[in-house]
Amino acid sequence: MITQSVLALTAADPGNDIFVAAAMSAITLIYLCNTSGSAVTVTLHVKDATGTATADGNMIYDAIDIPANDTFVIDMERLILDTDNVIVAFASSAAAVTATISSMEC
Repeated sequence: MITQSVLALTAADPGNDIFVAAAMSAITLIYLCNTSGSAVTVTLHVKDATGTATADGNMIYDAIDIPANDTFVIDMERLILDTDNVIVAFASSAAAVTATISSMEC
């Protein structure tokens, strides 16, 4: 399954839910595409349905630097999510990054 979303919210906001697991799922690939003419940073968290997205204890990538008009690819490890787990993203600039996630139910 492919899921896409534009990161419309920045770190000052509650974050962007870029993937919500409807069932136990394996994340196989994440593309973070910076479509703007300026560099941006992206931070990713994984939380359960009741967790807080800004907690350092659930951060999986911190301040990834993505140059202007470039893409950062996460494809070296697999992330297994339980039902209702959420991947949340924060970007330094609103509407500059498109997240594309490839997943499969386990």
